[in-house]
Amino acid sequence: MQRDCLQFVKKCIKCQLHALSIHVPAVYLHSVSSPWPFSIRAFDVVGPINPPTSNGHRYFLAATDYFTKWVEAITLKTVEGQHVVSFIHKNLLCKFGIPHDIISDNGTHFKNEKMRNLCHKHKIQHHFSVPHYPQGNGQAEATNKILIRVLERTVETGRDWHEKMHNALWAYRTTIRTPTNVTPAEIVYGAEIVLPLHVQKPTMKFAALIELPISKYKKKRLAQLDLLDEKRLQAAEQAEIFCKR
Repeated sequence: MQRDCLQFVKKCIKCQLHALSIHVPAVYLHSVSSPWPFSIRAFDVVGPINPPTSNGHRYFLAATDYFTKWVEAITLKTVEGQHVVSFIHKNLLCKFGIPHDIISDNGTHFKNEKMRNLCHKHKIQHHFSVPHYPQGNGQAEATNKILIRVLERTVETGRDWHEKMHNALWAYRTTIRTPTNVTPAEIVYGAEIVLPLHVQKPTMKFAALIELPISKYKKKRLAQLDLLDEKRLQAAEQAEIFCKR
């Protein structure tokens, strides 16, 4: 299957048109390690994007967890401090809890009184990258590049990318990330996500899972959750090895 996927990508016109090209010289990496899931979040804003979407959105705001690589994102018409604070409350705090650290650039949408109040209230450490040096927030930049490439390959009219954002996030969350060697979804939930391909052409593994009685499935799921901490530890070790390469 992997060989077939590689061949498909090589022949896909959109994949070739929007493939990543590296135009900057290589530099030493300065890795940031996270001690536990959702402890450190990297934020960034992409835009203004032209043309805007059919509903006038020109930006998207994304936040990536350093440990699991899980990403949350929303599209916006404008980006102000209140939008960032609302995004953090709805998409992060109410879903995954309070992070210990957040990292962003020095944009006024991140550096403002509302953000300072939020961080003070929840005792969050807010770190800012060096001005005019996007690589200082490397995790956010890497996530943005992937989301942009996925959107470029899936948009149909050029003004519907806000409708494709959920698909791009799903693709990101269910794809194996090189640093951890597992998908973000697997680290977060402790189980593989059932994809359309698994339903259309079920493997023996997923076919057997679907046919399991509910009582046996519950036992299997509890066993998966028992092993979740071990799986996360393995992912952390893999990420540490990756950073030392």
